This record gives sequence, C-alpha cells and structure tokens, in this order.
Amino acid sequence: MARIMYDITAGDHLSKLLAQLNDKLAGFAQYRAGQKSMYLDCTPGDWTGGERTAYDGDYRTQQPQLNRYAEIALRAKASVDAANEQYRAASDPSSPGA
Repeated sequence: MARIMYDITAGDHLSKLLAQLNDKLAGFAQYRAGQKSMYLDCTPGDWTGGERTAYDGDYRTQQPQLNRYAEIALRAKASVDAANEQYRAASDPSSPGA
C-alpha cells in the first residue's frame, strides 16, 4: 500500500484561511446590505432611472453570490478539517486504526 504524505501544518493553516475567507465574504455581504439599506432604501425616490435599475439588478445578483462563496469556503474548511482529523487519528499510536 502506498504511503500518503500529509502536511498537517499546511492543513491547519488552510483551515484558518478558509475560516477567514468565510468571515470576510459574509461580513462584506452584510456591510453591503447595511450600506444599501442606509443610503438607498430609506429614500427610494431620490435615485431613479436606468443607473439605479442596473445597480439594483447587480446587487440582487451579487449578494447571493457572495453568500454562496462564503458557504463554499465553509464546506471546503469542513473537508480540510475532516482530513486533519483523519490524519491526527491515523498518527495517534493509541488509536484503534493506527
């Protein structure tokens, strides 16, 4: 059976970076929603026309994508965390499978 090398330090670092990515994406989506609410939704008649329609369309498209990217980062983090746990379990001489 081939021996698989795993860099647990890199795995831990990647897990932390993916958590940060999720936090940044989710935070940015929340920030944008707050800014839109504060500046645009409170005075809907002040900015009308094609540019506002284009902005609203872009916003409705981009917000779900930001949230989706945050979810993807969380799923990737979960996969990395599972690999890290498997490595640690396999490396522990007291574990049943080691």
